Amino acid sequence: MQKIKNIAPYLIFAFFSTVVLAKPFGSGDELWNYSFAKNIADNMVPYRDFSIVQTPLSAYVPALFMALFGDGLFVHRVVGVFLLFAIIALCYHLCKKLTGSGFVGFICAMLSACVCLPFYIYNYNYFSVLLILLIFEIETNEKQSPICRSVAVGLAVGALLLVKQSTGAFLFAANLIICALNVLKFKEGLKPQLLRAAASLVPVCIFLIYMLSVGAFGDFLDYAVFGISTFVHRTGVLDMLAEVPFFCIYIALIAVAFFKMLKKAVKKEAERHSVALMLFAAAWLFVTYPLFDAFHLVCIFFVLAPALCSFVKVQDYKPWEKSVCIIVVAFVSLVSAASFFEEAKGMVPSVLNNYERIPTEAEADERIGIVCEYIKRKKDEGYRVRIADDSAVAFKLPLDYYEKNWDMLLVGNLGMASVEDLLASEEDCLYMVRGTGELGSQSHFELIEYVKTNYEKVEEVLNFDVYRKP
Repeated sequence: MQKIKNIAPYLIFAFFSTVVLAKPFGSGDELWNYSFAKNIADNMVPYRDFSIVQTPLSAYVPALFMALFGDGLFVHRVVGVFLLFAIIALCYHLCKKLTGSGFVGFICAMLSACVCLPFYIYNYNYFSVLLILLIFEIETNEKQSPICRSVAVGLAVGALLLVKQSTGAFLFAANLIICALNVLKFKEGLKPQLLRAAASLVPVCIFLIYMLSVGAFGDFLDYAVFGISTFVHRTGVLDMLAEVPFFCIYIALIAVAFFKMLKKAVKKEAERHSVALMLFAAAWLFVTYPLFDAFHLVCIFFVLAPALCSFVKVQDYKPWEKSVCIIVVAFVSLVSAASFFEEAKGMVPSVLNNYERIPTEAEADERIGIVCEYIKRKKDEGYRVRIADDSAVAFKLPLDYYEKNWDMLLVGNLGMASVEDLLASEEDCLYMVRGTGELGSQSHFELIEYVKTNYEKVEEVLNFDVYRKP
């Protein structure tokens, strides 16, 4: 009976994670991340052969599986299922360990999962979450020697810099602060902390050497270092807070917990691992830079839950209190999972290349097919077709037709290049653009407007206007 009780939470997590396979086709963020992994599986080099703004470690993991089992979107999603399961299970394990209560661990893990499920796709943010939770696991293992713990944490922090450089930089800074506190406050010795700081640089050095060896270092600097500053917020912060009010709750909770940590630290009551977890959680807040939206916010709860649990003293619960919590979690879980299946009603498996077995509307398959046929026809006539739109990758993937800079045409995705730089050498090209009212918030409005103003319209394909340089 005890074995069943121990295994049951993981079976629930596994079932819950598979729900993402029913997610209807259409998330641009999913397709961009899938495209990165597919390009790597096809032996392309990030930055040199295709444009990508973040550091690419999270794309290499599914690329390995796609090289072994096929490079379709379905394989990429299956990798995402395993990632989500690992995150939920590790969150549960940490919260259970820190509070001494499997009940609290289960509640924290499932509520965090329910918040993220409607937005979840495999991407760099969730890969970062897994690495941070692994750091938490290492930090809370007091049986390890300080040297082993320091080296392991340092390597993981360095890996975070290779998943998303902007967020990784804040976590790197938090790690240095933790190193100083471990020496000055917790008297762990200077040697382990120097090793911890040095180990965090090892993955970065290996990556930079790789970039130099494949001739991609200049492109890496262009896109991932200098180019990231060209991202802009199309939505005001206050408007986004109104759209995602639970982020305010996160700020409040982490502020309260942070000051509680400082109070305990002053009184010499805070444990070493509690301070480390809270500092990493505070640094993780910057996952919202440079894009402040729901997709970048919901993953914070998986990191917040164990960080706060490190300060919680669990007391005995009355039966009715446990029943209320279980009912709430069950209800929220069912609603969250049911939203997927409700959205998937009337969907059919896609028949398009690379999208096989992905739920989609028959009409969407047909529309993508029409654009794909148009692109193939124009290519046969000697033209190159550029889709100047943030949805370009959705049409290019079925064709296995890649064009650097154009398959993820978002503001900030051109590195340091200007619109004029991108268009200067373009010959025998057709440009497909949509009306301004149909564009997403991250569309490259400047480039689209330049094409509309300076080029001539030659025809229409569905809701795209096709332009050509006069």
